[in-house]
Amino acid sequence: MREKLDSLRTRFTGCSIVAFADLSTGLVFAASTREKTDQERLDALCHEARDVLCGPVAKTMAETGFPSRQEPMHAVSFDAGRLSLFVRTLSQPQEALCFVCDPNTSVTEMIGPGADLLTQLGREA
Repeated sequence: MREKLDSLRTRFTGCSIVAFADLSTGLVFAASTREKTDQERLDALCHEARDVLCGPVAKTMAETGFPSRQEPMHAVSFDAGRLSLFVRTLSQPQEALCFVCDPNTSVTEMIGPGADLLTQLGREA
């Protein structure tokens, strides 16, 4: 699993973290990081993913901003010179890939490969 996360992270030069997270428990199963990253940082990333994909932020957006009234399958946030991308799939809505990247990283290029890897990892679990 770690090798697949490493491969995806290094595919995007601006990407510093890719984490495979369980949104229902708030746990990170595995992560690939460019630099040493403490568990607290990974946990915070997972909690942010939960908030924007299926928590209070997602529910507010579904009620006010999206005609389908469904929770999003991906979300982006910007903070302190970094971009965070969170991706999940309909087949495994309780799991997500969390990316931390430079702000100029192309989010649209990352969503498809992220969803594909998430589907693979879900089949292996």
